[in-house]
Amino acid sequence: MKDKHLHISLGDWVNKLISEGEIAFSLKQVKKEFTSQSDIAIRSSLSRLSVKGEIVSIHKGYYLIVPPQYANRGILPPSMFLDGFMKFLKRPYYLGLVNAASFYGAAHQQPQEFFVFTDFPKLRPTHKKGIKVNYLSVQKIPEKLLESRKTESGYLKISSPELTAADVVQYEKRIGGLSRAATILNDLVEEI
Repeated sequence: MKDKHLHISLGDWVNKLISEGEIAFSLKQVKKEFTSQSDIAIRSSLSRLSVKGEIVSIHKGYYLIVPPQYANRGILPPSMFLDGFMKFLKRPYYLGLVNAASFYGAAHQQPQEFFVFTDFPKLRPTHKKGIKVNYLSVQKIPEKLLESRKTESGYLKISSPELTAADVVQYEKRIGGLSRAATILNDLVEEI
């Protein structure tokens, strides 16, 4: 079978993905699309796109496309890519703690790091271009206590106000202590 993209570069393919509303792709997808290219050629093309700032790898084999409006940052906001990334990993998840509280107007400061709850095995934190995503592993994701919120690129699962309140108390050290947890709980009361 002939390579579908004999006369198209990887960069052009990435631009085509952006024009179709895609914000990420996997190495597996690239290998499927560019079957006649060697692994070395593919990795070299990916490296060139990364150096140019057009893509960024946030996990082995998973790349974010950096559209022009995010070129200065060099990465997309986590709220845009978390859902697709967790689907890529085939893991349940939800955005929690201060990040979820901000959706309910209960966090007065923009969170500096993102807290994502997922199942085991543990994931290492993601540190890329000034963005920090911490993964907290739990035995079971309480699907009934999650809400879907629309984002610029799709949907994002966040904890309900009740689950957010419980998590804020349980993980108070992660968010800056008991006084910060109390402030968030006070602001969440109306939502609960």
